[in-house]
Amino acid sequence: MKKYIRLFKTGILNSSAFKMDFYFGFITIPIQVIISWYFWKYANLENVGRGFTLNSIVLYFLIVNILSIIYSPAMYVCYESMELINSGNIITWMTRPIDIRLLKLFEKVGNFFVISIVPIALYIVLAIFTKSISLSVALLGIVSTFLGFTILFFVQLIIGFLSFWFNQVLTFRDMIFDIMWMLGGIVLPIDFFPELLRNISLWSPLSYSYYIPAKIMAGIMPTEDILKFLILQIVWILGLYLLSGLIYKKGKNKTVQGG
Repeated sequence: MKKYIRLFKTGILNSSAFKMDFYFGFITIPIQVIISWYFWKYANLENVGRGFTLNSIVLYFLIVNILSIIYSPAMYVCYESMELINSGNIITWMTRPIDIRLLKLFEKVGNFFVISIVPIALYIVLAIFTKSISLSVALLGIVSTFLGFTILFFVQLIIGFLSFWFNQVLTFRDMIFDIMWMLGGIVLPIDFFPELLRNISLWSPLSYSYYIPAKIMAGIMPTEDILKFLILQIVWILGLYLLSGLIYKKGKNKTVQGG
């Protein structure tokens, strides 16, 4: 475990590149919030509410935009894994008593910690002083955010591990994330989808990285549903962890056998 803690600390120390993404990303957020406010204001939200008010849906999109920034370390995992495999450097890690998945996870969690600490602290302060969201719900939203980051990490890692069989997986990754943008609650909250699309989204990991954390943190999700969705996030993490291990094992055997 000590070696993974060291990797976590390394991730914290090597977060300068993500800090720049963080600062530049925050420049665009006020513009996006203003556009969202005007769009939903003139879209007559009251007639299509689905449990949202004008303020809550603008807050939802604000949180989604912030999540997109603080999740940025996970977005590099596919490319880094692809490069590690295609360059042959993955063999170095195959000979060591270390789980490559946990190595990358602890490193990226360190990055995530540095990037997220300021917006999360501000979120807690606002929740306390505005009293618009209870502190318990705010804390559960933060837990959900970390779980959502972990889900996104493993989705990226699994796609990266496909490089054992395919030289170029970035096109497939981009296709998956185009679908995530549509069905993951980034472009539009899932509540506004037709029932069939809503069910498809909620039975896939796509919505558990952005939609669920954003809805909890915005105080929109019914309190009685929060625990259920946190459990589902954990289930997805366990499932994706096991799947990534299976794919890595198959790829490792292929590499060792000279495939």
